[in-house]
Amino acid sequence: MTMRATTVCLVLLAALADSAGWHSLGYVALVGAVPAAAIAALLGFGDLLEERGHQPAEHVQALLQASALALILLAAAVRAPLLNRDGISALGVTAVVACLVVFAVQVLLAGWVALPRERLRTSLRGR
Repeated sequence: MTMRATTVCLVLLAALADSAGWHSLGYVALVGAVPAAAIAALLGFGDLLEERGHQPAEHVQALLQASALALILLAAAVRAPLLNRDGISALGVTAVVACLVVFAVQVLLAGWVALPRERLRTSLRGR
């Protein structure tokens, strides 16, 4: 959980730094997010392999974390200082935004799973 939070904070820092015009800070934040995202993805897949009887949402969470890692790698690669001297490419911005969307989907999925089923049914019937 700590690695996921670290990854989210670093990607959010990269997005905020880019919007403020500090592209080198955004690049460093993304490079720092790569190992944190890799550890989070490996821990998620390791938990799935160790125990049986997982919910399908846990499998989706692990796949979302792996896709976030791929997006972070892509965003960091296209922003490399030696490759891109004229600012950030559209692909780099798109990868960061897509990564933030993946994190939002993870939060929504975790909230959906944590919501008690009976409470959800009664609130839907009340409409």
